[in-house]
Parts: sequence; structure tokens; C-alpha cells
Amino acid sequence: MKKKTIWYLVTALVLGLALLAVACSSPAPAAPVAPAPVAPVAPVAPVAPVAPVAPVTPVTPVTPAVPATPVAPAATPPKAPKALHEALFTATPPGCTGCHTVGGAGVGAAGGTGLPGPGSASDHTGRTADICKGCHQLSS
Repeated sequence: MKKKTIWYLVTALVLGLALLAVACSSPAPAAPVAPAPVAPVAPVAPVAPVAPVAPVTPVTPVTPAVPATPVAPAATPPKAPKALHEALFTATPPGCTGCHTVGGAGVGAAGGTGLPGPGSASDHTGRTADICKGCHQLSS
């Protein structure tokens, strides 16, 4: 190493030790300070009661308009054989909903492909083909 580098290292070491000594030295004890007098606390003003809030009126969902006369098929469509139903049900997609849709032709009619829609006792809106077999058996 060069002399200049050694000189810098020695200087840094001396300065570091000096700073360490200053940091570790204990300060002179301070003169005790008398506690300041505590100011009295002003009384708190009473809080005015809050006026009651009117209850929130629930929003009624809007249902689509139902046609005046239901559409009935001219003749009862034939029932699909059980093998066809099983093949379509296992298909991914569409399964049952490939043929049977909410509001489709023949709602409530034997052999019809439509499912009851909003507002009916057995609403099928939002149902998927995966849950059909939970309630229904395949036709023979």
C-alpha cells in the first residue's frame, strides 16, 4: 500500500474513535426541574342529540314486461329420447341449457323446451346445466 492510503486509514480510525468516545461519554447531570402547574380542565359542553335518520326504502328489482298472451306451441313437440338427453347433458358445453332456455318455446307444456322465467314459482333464471340433474330426471 502507498503511504498516502495508510495515512487516510489512520486518520479515519482516529476520527472514528474520537466520535465514539464523544457519543459514549455520559452527560453532566441536569438540575432538577420543578413540575409545571396543571391548568384546570374546562367542563365539556353536552352533546346535542342527533336527529333520527329516515329508514332506507329497499329498491324493488325491475322485472321485464310479460307478454299479454303466453306463446303456446301449435302442437306438443316430441320428447327427445333418454340417450339423446344423456349425450347432451355430458357435453361441455352446452348440456341441458343447449336446448332448454328460460322463456323458450313451450314453457310449462309437456315436451316444451322453455323454462319458467322471472316471477314464476319455479324460476330457472341463472341456473346452469350442471345443476339440472339435482331436480330433474331424464325423459325415457
